[in-house]
Amino acid sequence: MNEFLKDFSAVVVGLTALGQLGKKIFEYQEQFYVRRKLNRYSYLLKCCDKDSKESRFINMIKRDENLKIATGINTNYEKYQTIMQIYSLNMFTIAQIKKVHYYTDVVGGKTIGKYGLAEIISVAWSVFIALILTYYFIVITYLTNTNNDTSSIWKFLILTVTYLFLMFVVCEPIRATVLYFRFKKVLIANGMWGEVKQ
Repeated sequence: MNEFLKDFSAVVVGLTALGQLGKKIFEYQEQFYVRRKLNRYSYLLKCCDKDSKESRFINMIKRDENLKIATGINTNYEKYQTIMQIYSLNMFTIAQIKKVHYYTDVVGGKTIGKYGLAEIISVAWSVFIALILTYYFIVITYLTNTNNDTSSIWKFLILTVTYLFLMFVVCEPIRATVLYFRFKKVLIANGMWGEVKQ
Protein backbone atom coordinates (compact mmCIF):
# COMPACT_ATOMS: atom_id res chain seq x y z
CA MET A 1 0.00 0.00 0.00
CA ASN A 2 2.86 2.36 0.87
CA GLU A 3 4.52 1.84 -2.54
CA PHE A 4 1.17 2.31 -4.26
CA LEU A 5 0.64 5.66 -2.51
CA LYS A 6 4.11 6.86 -3.48
CA ASP A 7 3.62 5.86 -7.11
CA PHE A 8 0.12 7.31 -7.23
CA SER A 9 1.16 10.64 -5.70
CA ALA A 10 4.14 10.82 -8.08
CA VAL A 11 1.80 10.30 -11.06
CA VAL A 12 -0.60 13.00 -9.81
CA VAL A 13 2.23 15.49 -9.23
CA GLY A 14 3.75 14.66 -12.62
CA LEU A 15 0.47 15.09 -14.46
CA THR A 16 -0.17 18.40 -12.68
CA ALA A 17 3.30 19.68 -13.61
CA LEU A 18 2.86 18.59 -17.23
CA GLY A 19 -0.54 20.27 -17.35
CA GLN A 20 0.89 23.56 -16.05
CA LEU A 21 3.83 23.37 -18.47
CA GLY A 22 1.50 22.66 -21.40
CA LYS A 23 -0.69 25.61 -20.40
CA LYS A 24 2.30 27.97 -20.28
CA ILE A 25 3.55 26.79 -23.69
CA PHE A 26 0.09 27.21 -25.21
CA GLU A 27 -0.26 30.73 -23.74
CA TYR A 28 3.16 31.77 -25.07
CA GLN A 29 2.43 30.33 -28.50
CA GLU A 30 -0.97 32.07 -28.62
CA GLN A 31 0.51 35.42 -27.56
CA PHE A 32 3.20 35.15 -30.23
CA TYR A 33 0.62 34.23 -32.89
CA VAL A 34 -1.73 37.07 -31.87
CA ARG A 35 1.06 39.67 -31.83
CA ARG A 36 2.12 38.57 -35.31
CA LYS A 37 -1.47 38.87 -36.57
CA LEU A 38 -1.92 42.36 -35.09
CA ASN A 39 1.36 43.50 -36.65
CA ARG A 40 0.13 42.15 -39.98
CA TYR A 41 -3.14 44.08 -39.68
CA SER A 42 -1.22 47.29 -38.89
CA TYR A 43 0.94 46.74 -41.97
CA LEU A 44 -2.12 46.08 -44.18
CA LEU A 45 -3.80 49.26 -42.93
CA LYS A 46 -0.80 51.29 -44.13
CA CYS A 47 -1.33 49.83 -47.60
CA CYS A 48 -5.00 50.90 -47.77
CA ASP A 49 -6.66 54.26 -48.18
CA LYS A 50 -7.82 55.55 -44.80
CA ASP A 51 -11.55 55.68 -45.63
CA SER A 52 -11.70 52.73 -48.01
CA LYS A 53 -13.86 49.61 -47.54
CA GLU A 54 -10.71 47.55 -47.16
CA SER A 55 -9.44 49.78 -44.35
CA ARG A 56 -12.76 49.60 -42.48
CA PHE A 57 -12.83 45.82 -42.92
CA ILE A 58 -9.29 45.34 -41.56
CA ASN A 59 -10.08 47.65 -38.62
CA MET A 60 -13.12 45.50 -37.77
CA ILE A 61 -10.97 42.36 -37.85
CA LYS A 62 -8.35 44.07 -35.69
CA ARG A 63 -11.06 45.21 -33.25
CA ASP A 64 -12.40 41.65 -32.91
CA GLU A 65 -8.87 40.32 -32.41
CA ASN A 66 -8.27 42.85 -29.62
CA LEU A 67 -11.52 41.78 -27.92
CA LYS A 68 -10.51 38.15 -28.29
CA ILE A 69 -7.21 38.90 -26.51
CA ALA A 70 -8.97 40.86 -23.75
CA THR A 71 -11.64 38.23 -23.03
CA GLY A 72 -10.04 34.97 -24.13
CA ILE A 73 -13.29 34.27 -26.01
CA ASN A 74 -13.49 33.71 -29.76
CA THR A 75 -16.93 34.88 -30.90
CA ASN A 76 -18.76 37.54 -32.94
CA TYR A 77 -18.97 41.27 -32.27
CA GLU A 78 -22.59 41.13 -31.08
CA LYS A 79 -21.60 38.74 -28.31
CA TYR A 80 -18.53 40.83 -27.46
CA GLN A 81 -20.83 43.83 -26.94
CA THR A 82 -23.00 41.76 -24.60
CA ILE A 83 -19.90 40.52 -22.73
CA MET A 84 -18.76 44.12 -22.20
CA GLN A 85 -22.23 45.04 -20.95
CA ILE A 86 -22.28 42.09 -18.52
CA TYR A 87 -18.77 42.87 -17.28
CA SER A 88 -19.81 46.47 -16.59
CA LEU A 89 -22.28 45.13 -13.98
CA ASN A 90 -19.25 44.35 -11.75
CA MET A 91 -20.80 41.02 -10.80
CA PHE A 92 -18.56 38.62 -12.75
CA THR A 93 -14.90 38.32 -13.68
CA ILE A 94 -13.79 37.73 -17.27
CA ALA A 95 -12.82 34.17 -16.27
CA GLN A 96 -16.37 33.52 -15.03
CA ILE A 97 -17.93 35.04 -18.15
CA LYS A 98 -15.63 32.88 -20.28
CA LYS A 99 -16.75 29.76 -18.42
CA VAL A 100 -20.46 30.57 -18.83
CA HIS A 101 -19.95 31.59 -22.47
CA TYR A 102 -20.09 27.92 -23.54
CA TYR A 103 -23.63 27.61 -22.16
CA THR A 104 -25.04 30.82 -23.68
CA ASP A 105 -25.67 32.62 -26.92
CA VAL A 106 -26.80 36.12 -27.89
CA VAL A 107 -29.90 36.76 -29.97
CA GLY A 108 -31.24 40.26 -30.57
CA GLY A 109 -29.02 41.73 -27.87
CA LYS A 110 -30.34 39.29 -25.24
CA THR A 111 -28.45 36.39 -23.68
CA ILE A 112 -30.16 33.01 -24.01
CA GLY A 113 -29.24 29.70 -22.41
CA LYS A 114 -27.95 26.61 -24.19
CA TYR A 115 -27.85 24.53 -21.03
CA GLY A 116 -29.38 21.19 -21.95
CA LEU A 117 -29.38 17.42 -21.55
CA ALA A 118 -25.66 16.99 -22.22
CA GLU A 119 -24.82 19.36 -19.35
CA ILE A 120 -27.28 17.62 -17.00
CA ILE A 121 -25.69 14.23 -17.80
CA SER A 122 -22.23 15.73 -17.23
CA VAL A 123 -23.24 17.01 -13.78
CA ALA A 124 -24.87 13.66 -12.86
CA TRP A 125 -21.70 11.83 -13.93
CA SER A 126 -19.56 14.23 -11.87
CA VAL A 127 -21.70 13.60 -8.79
CA PHE A 128 -21.43 9.83 -9.33
CA ILE A 129 -17.62 9.92 -9.70
CA ALA A 130 -17.33 12.28 -6.70
CA LEU A 131 -19.31 9.82 -4.55
CA ILE A 132 -17.07 6.92 -5.65
CA LEU A 133 -13.92 8.95 -4.89
CA THR A 134 -15.30 9.89 -1.47
CA TYR A 135 -16.13 6.26 -0.71
CA TYR A 136 -12.64 5.05 -1.66
CA PHE A 137 -11.04 7.93 0.25
CA ILE A 138 -12.90 6.92 3.43
CA VAL A 139 -12.12 3.20 2.98
CA ILE A 140 -8.41 3.68 2.17
CA THR A 141 -8.01 6.24 4.96
CA TYR A 142 -9.54 3.78 7.43
CA LEU A 143 -7.30 0.91 6.24
CA THR A 144 -4.04 2.91 6.22
CA ASN A 145 -4.48 4.79 9.50
CA THR A 146 -4.45 1.91 11.95
CA ASN A 147 -1.47 3.45 13.81
CA ASN A 148 -0.77 7.02 14.86
CA ASP A 149 2.86 6.97 13.73
CA THR A 150 4.57 9.41 11.37
CA SER A 151 4.17 7.07 8.40
CA SER A 152 0.38 6.97 8.85
CA ILE A 153 0.18 10.74 9.09
CA TRP A 154 2.12 11.14 5.82
CA LYS A 155 -0.09 8.58 4.12
CA PHE A 156 -3.16 10.46 5.30
CA LEU A 157 -1.78 13.79 4.02
CA ILE A 158 -0.91 12.29 0.61
CA LEU A 159 -4.35 10.70 0.36
CA THR A 160 -6.09 13.94 1.36
CA VAL A 161 -4.19 16.09 -1.14
CA THR A 162 -4.79 13.54 -3.91
CA TYR A 163 -8.47 13.30 -3.01
CA LEU A 164 -8.94 17.09 -2.98
CA PHE A 165 -7.13 17.45 -6.31
CA LEU A 166 -9.25 14.76 -7.98
CA MET A 167 -12.44 16.24 -6.51
CA PHE A 168 -11.47 19.66 -7.86
CA VAL A 169 -11.06 18.22 -11.35
CA VAL A 170 -14.15 15.99 -11.26
CA CYS A 171 -16.48 18.68 -9.84
CA GLU A 172 -15.77 21.25 -12.58
CA PRO A 173 -19.16 20.66 -14.32
CA ILE A 174 -20.92 21.18 -10.98
CA ARG A 175 -19.12 24.50 -10.38
CA ALA A 176 -19.89 25.60 -13.94
CA THR A 177 -23.58 24.76 -13.46
CA VAL A 178 -23.82 26.73 -10.19
CA LEU A 179 -22.15 29.68 -11.92
CA TYR A 180 -24.51 29.40 -14.92
CA PHE A 181 -27.65 29.64 -12.78
CA ARG A 182 -26.19 32.54 -10.78
CA PHE A 183 -25.30 34.22 -14.09
CA LYS A 184 -28.84 33.67 -15.39
CA LYS A 185 -30.40 35.06 -12.20
CA VAL A 186 -28.31 38.27 -12.38
CA LEU A 187 -29.07 38.81 -16.07
CA ILE A 188 -32.82 38.27 -15.54
CA ALA A 189 -32.75 40.85 -12.73
CA ASN A 190 -31.05 43.33 -15.08
CA GLY A 191 -33.37 42.64 -18.04
CA MET A 192 -30.55 41.13 -20.12
CA TRP A 193 -31.85 37.56 -20.37
CA GLY A 194 -34.03 36.35 -23.22
CA GLU A 195 -36.07 33.19 -23.59
CA VAL A 196 -35.66 30.79 -26.51
CA LYS A 197 -38.65 31.04 -28.82
CA GLN A 198 -40.12 27.68 -29.70
